[in-house]
Amino acid sequence: MARNKKQKVSAKVLNSIVGKYENSEAFEWNGLTITVKKTLSLNEMLSFVGSTVSSCFDQDTGAYLPEAKDFAVRANIIDMYTDLSMPDGIERQYDFLVKTDIVERVLSRVNDEQFAHLMKAIDCKISNMASANIQMVFKRLDEAASSFDDLQNKFGNMMSGVNADDLNKLIGAISNGGLDESRIVKAYMDAAKSGEK
Repeated sequence: MARNKKQKVSAKVLNSIVGKYENSEAFEWNGLTITVKKTLSLNEMLSFVGSTVSSCFDQDTGAYLPEAKDFAVRANIIDMYTDLSMPDGIERQYDFLVKTDIVERVLSRVNDEQFAHLMKAIDCKISNMASANIQMVFKRLDEAASSFDDLQNKFGNMMSGVNADDLNKLIGAISNGGLDESRIVKAYMDAAKSGEK
């Protein structure tokens, strides 16, 4: 069975199709004329997802901050879809984004399908990063446990030739003369020599 040859969409055809689509819409809101971009470009979409996800993780600890997600999404809606500048200060930004209907007014004008895809991409990326962070914690715990095992083995090997009497002599030498490295080593060596006899 012969396959049909695929047709290539030329730049001219693509431009004529996309050129018919009006990608912006303006509306009035509390005395402001706000222009909304209906569909984000590929780079803008990647930036929206990346910015939102990075806002959901503590920069120092890597801990996931679910309470930051809604704020980050709302801030990126205003930043990426409109020509508005956010007010100064995190509290004022929160009030602007949550205590007004601006986000809902903007969202009613954006490409629903693309926005749904953005939200799904954000959730997937958060899930992947959270899993990676958990795996990193387990790896660090395994490394710490391995280090303790090595230390325990080394200490056990070091103390294998020392009996209870030798240990008592060592402790006595330490308590009589204070913690002096040379005295500790001398007491240990004396105790080890007496054990050989």
